[in-house]
Amino acid sequence: MSNLDQVAEAHRLQRERSYGARRVAAELGISRELAGELLAAPDPAQDPRVAAVTKAILATVAGARATSTMVTITHRHTVAGHQACETWTGRPGRLAELIVAALDTEQVETIRGQVHAALAPLLEGGAR
Repeated sequence: MSNLDQVAEAHRLQRERSYGARRVAAELGISRELAGELLAAPDPAQDPRVAAVTKAILATVAGARATSTMVTITHRHTVAGHQACETWTGRPGRLAELIVAALDTEQVETIRGQVHAALAPLLEGGAR
């Protein structure tokens, strides 16, 4: 199996089966370190805009890697006079997919405008 095939297969296992580096290594018969390197490489099947947004998300924390970073979004609000909280936690790549999907969806023009204004340099010129 070529290196590009291994990268694609590692990302497929992570995407479809939610495997981490250890499970990917066992499935492919490689070391855990090599599996981590494969998962850190860009997914060939991924939309380049998703890759750019993922890179921007990871750049917010020094040393963050896509394979070991989780993103949490917290919305705090008041319900009947009591504090309440809603959260979403996921991988940076999944958040990037949601952002790109919002940009592509005609029904969310307001969100599209706000997000596109913030991310336009990344989406149009690529991540630096």
